[in-house]
Amino acid sequence: MSFVNKVLFSCFLLISFNLTPSIGQTLIKKTIQVEQQKSLLWKIEGKDLKAPSYLFGTIHLIPRSKFLFNNSMNQALSNSENVVFEIDMNVMNDFTQMFGILSKIRMPDGVTIKDLLSPEDYKLFTDKFAEQGLPTAFLEGIKPMFLSAMGGDAGMGGDGDMVSYEVELSEKAKEQGKKIGGLETIDEQLAVIDSISLKDQAAMLVESLKSTDASSGYDEMVKRYLEQDVEGLNTYINDSPEAKDKDMMNSLLSTRNKKWIPAMEKMMVENPTFFAVGAGHLGGKEGVINLLREAGYKVSAVVEM
Repeated sequence: MSFVNKVLFSCFLLISFNLTPSIGQTLIKKTIQVEQQKSLLWKIEGKDLKAPSYLFGTIHLIPRSKFLFNNSMNQALSNSENVVFEIDMNVMNDFTQMFGILSKIRMPDGVTIKDLLSPEDYKLFTDKFAEQGLPTAFLEGIKPMFLSAMGGDAGMGGDGDMVSYEVELSEKAKEQGKKIGGLETIDEQLAVIDSISLKDQAAMLVESLKSTDASSGYDEMVKRYLEQDVEGLNTYINDSPEAKDKDMMNSLLSTRNKKWIPAMEKMMVENPTFFAVGAGHLGGKEGVINLLREAGYKVSAVVEM
């Protein structure tokens, strides 16, 4: 991935927690409505829906060798008319819009990362990004949370052949002639980042750079993801150091989840829809699964047998 593309792709990956048809015989295999049932795919029924819709939890980057998308998931995708992500993936292919974002990821008033870090932490920053071959001079004015996302590859395991669920699923959707949409805009995602002070963003960047177990943390998330344990993943996220900042966690997860429900309801009434959002959004009391149930829908795990 080129440097510019890495910057642009980081805009998409950053706050979508990366740290998630008609019923054919395959999908009849088993659906179980159990609070702790392990599954990445959930069927949404009831209320005023004429046909089921589906909720799928992604992890935004994963080694290609661990990419999980089984027969039931494929059939749910095939039998849905629309495929909806956190943001419309068509935007990723519109370089006019994407390059316009570059100005929005820079810090205001000429502030640089050097202004936000101690001399020791600034040296850590320059050393770590130099190891990845990233031009520090260009990065000086970029908001710290984007720097955290751009440097995140170093903490990921695998053989370096990483794939994005969003990119892979959008390609599948295009091949099948599906309409692609989004639950929020990039501007809305950027607003979430801007709600976190630059000082707090810088502290998070330093913490990530100093972490000696970034790879093991990512590996643990992948492990729980491949176990399809969305509740376990939710617990892991809430036990992370970042989760101590409740306001930030509400901005990144809970508030966004609640805003998605009315949009999802409107889309599901119109057409059977396959929703693909970060798996970190699914579990917990304020996760999308429980919020849909509170809104009156039956939401049940689809288990590959």
